[in-house]
Amino acid sequence: TPALDLERLSPVDKWILTELDRAILKANEQLAVFRFNDAANALYHFFWHSFCDWYLELVKPALLGQGKTEEGRSAHSVMRYVLETSLKLLHPFIPFLTEEVWHLLGHTDSIMLASWPEPLLEDRFQKDVQGIRLFQDAVIGIRDLRMRLGLKPDQLLEEVRIGARTKEAAQVMREFEPQIAMFARVEKVSLAHDAKKTSGMIGKVYSQMEIFVAGLSPEVLRREEEHTKKKILQLETVIR
Repeated sequence: TPALDLERLSPVDKWILTELDRAILKANEQLAVFRFNDAANALYHFFWHSFCDWYLELVKPALLGQGKTEEGRSAHSVMRYVLETSLKLLHPFIPFLTEEVWHLLGHTDSIMLASWPEPLLEDRFQKDVQGIRLFQDAVIGIRDLRMRLGLKPDQLLEEVRIGARTKEAAQVMREFEPQIAMFARVEKVSLAHDAKKTSGMIGKVYSQMEIFVAGLSPEVLRREEEHTKKKILQLETVIR
């Protein structure tokens, strides 16, 4: 497993390594009480969602640079470290597959001889981790609005306006604006400390941000209006 230079990690690298630490601790906790299914679920969630869905997509531009930049070299080292550590953690559950991939990575000894992973960071990068989670909240919020409005996952949204409710959230939104647009499939992301909802916009308020979708068709707006009226009638019935 490659050594990591913790001083040169990007915020995304720090986040995935923190998530890996938590997966290790969760797996150890569940294995200690023989809850094998819960341990497997924790590792599956980390590897499939945190590592594959989020991390690999976020560092893909750096990786495609063929390791020519410091960011690319760091991402490659972290990716390899997380992959090899994940193989060790998953080996008790899928031994033949992990053994095969282990050798494809260039190892000659069996993965069974590798040491069991230990947490690496001890929660030292909480500010960076919180920033990535705010970015994820923005993407998930836009996706939720897309689903609520009945829009197709591959449909490009014309504009999304995000109003950050804290300085920390505003900084993260500015830093990850291109990634938000890419992950949420948005043509234009507008950022403001206090986004104002105008006619033809539909949105939702979250703890640290407000998200509004603009540029919607009259049909979508009419459908959402009818849905909202039905919800109001249902609530009024319950109140009465």
